[in-house]
Amino acid sequence: MPVCRLNAENPVFRAPLLFILIITFLCFLIFILHEYLTRVKHGIREIGAKQYQCFSTISDNSDDFRQNLLRPLLIERVPGTPGNARARQFIISKLQSINMWDIELDTFDEMTPSIAHLANKMRYTNVQGQYNLNQIDAIDMFVLLDLVGHQSMRFVNFFDRTTGKYFNRLRNIETQLLRSYNNNAYKKAAFSSDMHPGYVQDDHVPFLNLDVPILHLISFPFPPTWHTADDNEANLDFELITHFRNVMKIFVIEYLHLDPQIC
Repeated sequence: MPVCRLNAENPVFRAPLLFILIITFLCFLIFILHEYLTRVKHGIREIGAKQYQCFSTISDNSDDFRQNLLRPLLIERVPGTPGNARARQFIISKLQSINMWDIELDTFDEMTPSIAHLANKMRYTNVQGQYNLNQIDAIDMFVLLDLVGHQSMRFVNFFDRTTGKYFNRLRNIETQLLRSYNNNAYKKAAFSSDMHPGYVQDDHVPFLNLDVPILHLISFPFPPTWHTADDNEANLDFELITHFRNVMKIFVIEYLHLDPQIC
């Protein structure tokens, strides 16, 4: 019985094999290009030195922050309680008043921690208009702020390999801010040059496990008032909070390529 054998050395078969390889490579290239173009890619675009003058004050002008943003949240807000419902509605109302956000609530009745439920939901939800890109893979970077405001606040670099360059940019912004403050009135640095070999268990972990780049800004070591009755407004350093706000404002302007502030 005749047997058909595929001989790659036979010139008859070389062209089809080469054609298949070229098509395979082009398909792979198109896929990579599609993935690149459908994800938002941000890079730091540094503001000019003169722009730091817009943030040159560190005076405690935080009455509006205390009264209109902080106080409504300084209540007991255990999940399922009226306090929790009030705090949630306050946050929603504030975001709606800015008129820049699409607000979506992830509501459920399970024992699963809320952030794990959200991560799982986003993993199986595609970005609108995209068939090969879920919401998790579309995340450029997860920035988590935690335990912010005590006078001992100090941040270390937890994820140098993935977000270290952004942490270092925050440090550089802070250094330049400390030099620009009027009369050198404020000199307390919050961003350390230290790197930590592990990570702190926090809301970012379900996203970290899905390979989302994490920039974790949590005061470490934890403030002495953490999980005590002294964790209250009286132990917040509002000059430090104003300074931290200035650092983050500049970082967001640079990261999202926003128009610099006019002052």
